[in-house]
Amino acid sequence: MKNLLLAAVIAGTAITGATAVPAYASTASVQTAPVKYEPCKAWYAVKIRSKASQSSTAIGVIPKGKKALCNEKPVRAKKFHSGCFRSTPFWTKVNYKTKWGYVSTDCMH
Repeated sequence: MKNLLLAAVIAGTAITGATAVPAYASTASVQTAPVKYEPCKAWYAVKIRSKASQSSTAIGVIPKGKKALCNEKPVRAKKFHSGCFRSTPFWTKVNYKTKWGYVSTDCMH
């Protein structure tokens, strides 16, 4: 009986071109928490970088005292001197006037 049932499933798959999915396979999608961006302000004029690296291309500037949207979870990268307060390995993803990039976490509050 099992062989007959297996043959029927294989034949149906071959005819229709469908892919057989085992009953134990999960088809549910993985849910991730949305990324939160909060208002933040620049302590000093700070360059927006294309990547979380001091050597990456500067794609804009956030002037001193101007607000942007900052990701609540900083990105860890190579330690560098940000010029704001101290040497730090942390970068924050920001959005400022349609520009998306990274700034030193020390330069924002």
